[in-house]
Amino acid sequence: MEDCNDASGYSENVSGMTAEQASLTVLHGDIFRLEGVCDGAGDEYCYYEKTGLSVYADLYPYWVCRIKTSVGSNGLGAKVIVEYADSTTKTLVGSTAPEFSSTWKVFTGTLTDNKTITKIRFYADDYPDTVASGTYQVYYDFLLFCKGTFAIPYSTNVDVAYPNRYVDIPIPGRGNPITQYIGASEPIMITLRGDMLTSTQETWGTASYPYGEYLLYIWHKASSDPWQWFTSDQINCKVTPRAPILRQAGDTDRGAQRIYDYPLALYSLSNIDESTWSGLQWLGK
Repeated sequence: MEDCNDASGYSENVSGMTAEQASLTVLHGDIFRLEGVCDGAGDEYCYYEKTGLSVYADLYPYWVCRIKTSVGSNGLGAKVIVEYADSTTKTLVGSTAPEFSSTWKVFTGTLTDNKTITKIRFYADDYPDTVASGTYQVYYDFLLFCKGTFAIPYSTNVDVAYPNRYVDIPIPGRGNPITQYIGASEPIMITLRGDMLTSTQETWGTASYPYGEYLLYIWHKASSDPWQWFTSDQINCKVTPRAPILRQAGDTDRGAQRIYDYPLALYSLSNIDESTWSGLQWLGK
């Protein structure tokens, strides 16, 4: 995966603009900001390329990318290209024209079978020539290669907690203390709650519905990954799985009912106060 937290190892390429008019910076610890100046006719772009990768598409056949642009259209848009070991390329984002979104937007797709990714390129591109002049930015949150996406089945609740630290300071001579806020105690905690059983008690682990095995992989083996991408109607963010709780309730009407509580912690390299800088960072799309 590329978490967009380190710009070292990226080489700059420009067309229609000078190297001085293009830049790549890291915002808040984990967001790439590509900036470019458009001041002429024709396609103008800059892209930043990282080489030396080795991502086997058959092992990680899916990709997920999150982008945002400084304007909704008529400026520099997002485009992401990967190059395989055989020198062929595949455009992941912006296959026909650069993508625009003034709020964070997630794109997904699949890679080419039996190929190995060796290079990735992040673009800020005005193809075919959407703007005559101006300075524009394209933001990249991450490019994730993964085994697939998985919908948590039969979830009944998504609880989001925003824990804060408060201390009560005793004051001599007063009958009550002064309460002081001293920051957030830990990352935002998300708890998924649900019932794995809908109609038959075999739903937990049949060949057609191996939910138990999927969840074991996500919460155990895949937990060695730095983070995973979580999406719901309430919150969308990078998370790390914490200790799950699985309960088997003896219900004579429904057999062995499987109930779960799955905690997730928000993952962010930046201060939580800074990370909301763009609006709709987590509570949007």
